[in-house]
This record gives sequence, structure tokens and C-alpha cells, in this order.
Amino acid sequence: MLQRRMGEAKRLLVNTNLKVGGIARLLGYENANYFTIHFTKTMREPPTQYKKNEKRERVNLFESR
Repeated sequence: MLQRRMGEAKRLLVNTNLKVGGIARLLGYENANYFTIHFTKTMREPPTQYKKNEKRERVNLFESR
């Protein structure tokens, strides 16, 4: 269940403009801090950093074509 939630969280972080609190609520977390703790333990970086890194990588990939 946690893996599925984290997969959906990654998708939402990269493909939407939702803030972390909104994503946490969509995924059923009552507390955004609790979501951030789970995400950070699973992905080894906080959700905001994950979003920045993934978007940067997508831009770099696009520019290298």
C-alpha cells in the first residue's frame, strides 16, 4: 500500500502544480508532515526536493534532444 501511495505521490509531484499539503490530502494523509516523513524515508529526499530534481532532469533531457 505504501509503495502505491509513494508512486502516486511521485507522479503528482512531477505532473501537477499541487503543493505537498494538497498531495498529502489526496493520498489520504491527515497531516502533511506525516506524509513528508514517509516520503523522505522512502525516497531519501523530501517531496519538495524530489519535485525540483525531477523537473530539472526533465528540462535537461528536453534540452539535450
